[in-house]
Amino acid sequence: MDIGVILFQAFSTFKPLVTFPSGRAELPSGPSGLHANVTSVWDLCRGRPQPPLQDVRRTSICMKIYTRTGDSGQTSLFSGERVEKDDLRVEAYGTLDELNSTLGIADCWCRDKRVKDCLSVIQNSLFDAGADLATSLDSKRRPNRIRKEDWERLEHFIDEFETGVPPLKNFILPNGSPGSTQLHFARAVCRRGERLVVRLSGREAVNPELCIFVNRLSDLLFVLARFENHRSGEPEVVWRPR
Repeated sequence: MDIGVILFQAFSTFKPLVTFPSGRAELPSGPSGLHANVTSVWDLCRGRPQPPLQDVRRTSICMKIYTRTGDSGQTSLFSGERVEKDDLRVEAYGTLDELNSTLGIADCWCRDKRVKDCLSVIQNSLFDAGADLATSLDSKRRPNRIRKEDWERLEHFIDEFETGVPPLKNFILPNGSPGSTQLHFARAVCRRGERLVVRLSGREAVNPELCIFVNRLSDLLFVLARFENHRSGEPEVVWRPR
């Protein structure tokens, strides 16, 4: 089974109890026997003290990383269908996974706490979006699908952060501070993901709220890039056509 689908299954079925002060994230046991006690990625990114290596090795995780079921070039969707790994649906949710990874890099570079908090919300929502895409609409399984309130929250973020930047009067280049540049890169990955979702929706049924969500997310990432640049004191680089 594809590792992305394994994670979608785990996090779409169970709600993790995260305890940051201890540097641990607890996943409660459930019907599948899932239980884990893992070091928080949040703490790792911020350089907090971590347990000795031997303690981490004793961690009990009941999901195998390799299953050998994908060695022939196929993978399983959350809804159970077996598809080729280059299937358009897999390409779409795989691109959202790539986007999530680029946002993790952006978080390491961004300096403004409000931007970091916003990125944390986005990354969690992208996991829901991935589970949504990995599950056909007629499936009996019910992941946490993207809903109207998810993209409305993105619009709220856009309105909030736009008040902190000067009015946009020119096209700008994806340049500036390290955090801003990485956010621009994430925006480009998001647009690619959106194109794939739109292409998929022309062939199969896709949650319409998800299409709106991805479109709105690219707008938010553009605003966040401008905001991070402004807060870092970097001037915006204006496009000068020949």
